Amino acid sequence: MSTGLRQLERDELLPVYAIVGTSSVRTSEAVTLLRARVLTRAPDFNRDELRADEVPVDRIIEAAQTLPMMAERRWVHVSEIHKLKAEAQERLAEYIKAPVSTTVMVLSGDKEDGRRKLGQTLKKKKAIFSYAPPKQWELTDWNDERAEHNGIALERAAAGL
Repeated sequence: MSTGLRQLERDELLPVYAIVGTSSVRTSEAVTLLRARVLTRAPDFNRDELRADEVPVDRIIEAAQTLPMMAERRWVHVSEIHKLKAEAQERLAEYIKAPVSTTVMVLSGDKEDGRRKLGQTLKKKKAIFSYAPPKQWELTDWNDERAEHNGIALERAAAGL
């Protein structure tokens, strides 16, 4: 588990996260970890899984503004965020400036353009978490951490392989 995942595990939940990077394993783990933290009660009523390239931005914002049912928080995950058009990014950035406190919105994708309004707003909110594939010299530690997190005993030599 990377340091970023540890941070996501222990820090207070934010109303918005951008989980971005080219490591699908790391980004998937981050989204899964957050989902488990948020959906502790009535998950069927409080979960929206949306793709940015398949739904209008109004649907995303509507989901985020819906109050949770029989739970503290609502989960809205928007994948493929890098495919959002400029106008949709601007509308989403407006929501993120004043998000609903009972919703945790997670935006995930390959990257977020820091030059655009959405990227700048996420940066101001300190909501961007980037996950790149481990470097060659990081692989042994990365394998060790993943094994430990999953309750597996792994010898150091095996982690290096």
